[in-house]
Amino acid sequence: MLRKQLRKHVYADQSPRNEYANFLLEFDTWWEAAAEWARIKEVSSNDIFCDAKRQAICKPLIYEHINEIISDAELQELAWIIVQHMDGDAAFQKWFLSYLPIGSTCYQYLFDRIAVNAGCPQQFGTQYVE
Repeated sequence: MLRKQLRKHVYADQSPRNEYANFLLEFDTWWEAAAEWARIKEVSSNDIFCDAKRQAICKPLIYEHINEIISDAELQELAWIIVQHMDGDAAFQKWFLSYLPIGSTCYQYLFDRIAVNAGCPQQFGTQYVE
């Protein structure tokens, strides 16, 4: 059940991002593309991938099942994909990071994302920064 729920939310997370990757090629800047994407998709320009809605559903789910998530490689990666896009909740990202195996790919990406969002240098060089 948990696996199925997380897969559903990861699909909802990744599907528009994959579509957007091609859409982005038509614009000079990310900001222009985001504004047009928001207009076309009729979503907030501050949350073009609707992460806030997913966060409200997934955060309690991840809290409740953290031990199961961390003990299963697939669940860990599924949860990480969702958590990495919770940029508005650095405390939750840090909490989740504390459960990830240090040195794992998920750890490296989330560590750097938290650092970049806090205006700090990356340790692993995983985040694209303009």
